[in-house]
Amino acid sequence: MLPFEAVLRRLADTRRFKSVVKTILEDWVPPVLLETRWLNGWWIHLYNRKADLDFKRKALLLSDAEFAAAYAAVQTQRGSDWSDLDPSHVEFLIENLAPGTVLDVGAGCGLYAVEAARGGRRVTAVEMDSSRLGVIRDRGARCGVPVGVVGSRLEQLPFADQSFDNVVCAHVLEHVRDLHGSIRELLRVARTRVLVIVPQERYYRYTPNYHLHFFGGEEQLALAMGLKSYHAEIRLRCICYWADVTPTADPSGRRPGGRPSG
Repeated sequence: MLPFEAVLRRLADTRRFKSVVKTILEDWVPPVLLETRWLNGWWIHLYNRKADLDFKRKALLLSDAEFAAAYAAVQTQRGSDWSDLDPSHVEFLIENLAPGTVLDVGAGCGLYAVEAARGGRRVTAVEMDSSRLGVIRDRGARCGVPVGVVGSRLEQLPFADQSFDNVVCAHVLEHVRDLHGSIRELLRVARTRVLVIVPQERYYRYTPNYHLHFFGGEEQLALAMGLKSYHAEIRLRCICYWADVTPTADPSGRRPGGRPSG
């Protein structure tokens, strides 16, 4: 890799740089250019040479193992300690936690999970990529805070209903294949509050980040979450959302968006 390529990739992996790029792409560049394969190919491979331009077309056809392997392939180029969270996003999530336990779904390298545990909270981190579990555990050990780790897909969390006071899901929902099923799982295991961060962006056919779902504004995320009362704000072109979940959503005792409780 040439030195300038390394610098560009390091810069491109910062949330503040991404917010500037997205502003240019979405506000200034005609959509017809953004959907051109040949134009996107060169810069996507500059950003991540292992990225598959046709991933969106293939995603629903892959087995769970193949899907996980595809993600592992593009993540290795970024390194095990890479995180998509900006400090302002970590601050949002910390400030808006309800009292009690925390489940961090799609914890990545454990940056947020460890920060949440610093305050004495009991934190459990969930990751689809099993290679990240040791990274999270080691980060917690270096910082002197214990973090539980569990390997699981978001669509099938191995926890009972209402297991955690807070369920956090940052920069994950844009990647899942079953959006509504994933949201049902988040709401199912949450006892008090759910906190979500997703990029604010319109649909792109070709992207280096394997996004499968796109949220143009706060209302789109709120509609997907399905909770009537919520707070949402934009930070660095990302939608930062939290809402309290109710014990029951209807007289039948069904949890919001999910399975019968009790």
